[in-house]
Amino acid sequence: MTLTWQDINFSNKTISITKSYDYHSHKIKTTKITSSYRTIALNNDLLNCLQKLKDNKHKYVFQNNEHTVPSSNAINKKLRELLQERGIERQGASTSTV
Repeated sequence: MTLTWQDINFSNKTISITKSYDYHSHKIKTTKITSSYRTIALNNDLLNCLQKLKDNKHKYVFQNNEHTVPSSNAINKKLRELLQERGIERQGASTSTV
């Protein structure tokens, strides 16, 4: 998923998912299947966070140190780290070991 600032509608409080990122060619492309296209409603807290990110004037809403779109693996790894730091258990994650 690739988000640019044009995908966020601050007036209507929505994000439109319409494209993806090709990590081999480093180019934005349309999503592979039309069911991937969707519009997501945003709450005011998230809109405020996004507005702060927008003030950085980056091309993408989320980007890595190379100014490209981070991979889903990189995002998931960082999310797991942040959840663990804050003592938040990931929903759907098993806490038992076998």
